[in-house]
Amino acid sequence: MTRKTRWMTALACLSLLGATAPPAFPDSVSGGQDWLQGYEDASNSGFSSATMTATPQVLWGFKADSKKGARIHPNSGSAIHNGVIFTSGDQNPTHILGNAWSEFYGIDAETGQRLWTYDPQTYGALHDGLVAVDVDRSLVMYPAHDGYLRALDESTGALLWALQLCDTQVEICYLEGGVTVANGRAYYVSNDWAHAIVPDRANPFEIWRFPRGEIAHGVATKPIVANGRVFFGGFERFFSVDELSGTMIWQSPTSLSNYTYGFDIPHLWNNTIYASASRKGYRLTIATARDADTGTVKWETVLHLGFAVKSSIGYGKWFLSFSEGAKQGGVVALDLNTGRQLWKFDHVGTTKVAPTNGGPAVVDGKVIFAASDGTVYMLDQATGALLWSLATGDATHASVAVADGKFFIGAYRLFRAYGP
Repeated sequence: MTRKTRWMTALACLSLLGATAPPAFPDSVSGGQDWLQGYEDASNSGFSSATMTATPQVLWGFKADSKKGARIHPNSGSAIHNGVIFTSGDQNPTHILGNAWSEFYGIDAETGQRLWTYDPQTYGALHDGLVAVDVDRSLVMYPAHDGYLRALDESTGALLWALQLCDTQVEICYLEGGVTVANGRAYYVSNDWAHAIVPDRANPFEIWRFPRGEIAHGVATKPIVANGRVFFGGFERFFSVDELSGTMIWQSPTSLSNYTYGFDIPHLWNNTIYASASRKGYRLTIATARDADTGTVKWETVLHLGFAVKSSIGYGKWFLSFSEGAKQGGVVALDLNTGRQLWKFDHVGTTKVAPTNGGPAVVDGKVIFAASDGTVYMLDQATGALLWSLATGDATHASVAVADGKFFIGAYRLFRAYGP
């Protein structure tokens, strides 16, 4: 089956809905009560206006019943709405590679009590991306590696629909990245396409799909939706397409060949797109700022980092988490206007920070992230100085979520809440 045939089969109908541009960062943040789509908002800021103590403690730990517990994958991030956390944990009852799937949970953010569980009981339905909440429709959406984007009822966890975006009979489906919700639609970038979806509770349908190019060297980004456009990256290209029609407005190549934008999350601020490109096995990362209207490069910095994985913005800075080989990682801060490196946090004394695969959150003058060895760090956003840390001893690869003065991180065995 060709890509064109699959597209025509999956495309139920066409519908154009009116759109209004969301406010620019930082006014688009939630006010601290919610964290709706992996990196908080449709601009992917990773910024919260909540207050946050500089001396947090573990408030609770949630452990799933499945063998692996609430392990959260390297590309994943939880969503929070109305005091409920939406996240996942894995199980593999056959212990055969490729047979794992992910249960999905609604968890009370105050107590850590499980409110509901959705179990797809489908081999390959492994959740490895960012979660999004459609508040207007009371939906929780998440991608899985069996090729489906699923929507659950926010209150009960009941499956409302599963929309196939990739056919596992034709190719291996890497449904990672994340869903972005804006203006009554959901946007997602799969193996081959960028999708615009009307996530109706009963009859979801695509309004367009755009060919995103080769996936061979990395997954695709969580898209940005702003000012009537959708921005996303892939292998060797970054794109801007019209939000309503899916028509390409511009594309911009990487300055080095065989680099992909797929491993990081792009950001929009002050009509500028910030996106980093990496190449697996190479110790260089390209950090680029582009004009959102034209794609013209404003500045570009080549960082001597092995692998920039996830990032956030705030306080005039771009905070990128990174890994350098198997033994070291951390966070680096760049000036949003110039790309100049302001600080780099990769040691505590003489001890190296472990590789950092999950994205940081920026809140109340602080940068919070967890390294792969399970150590959770809180840094001063201005200087990169260490304010607080906690060694959990529990392998951690997840992005941080923030709501109501607390932050939340999933690890191999426990999903933890931290706060005053």
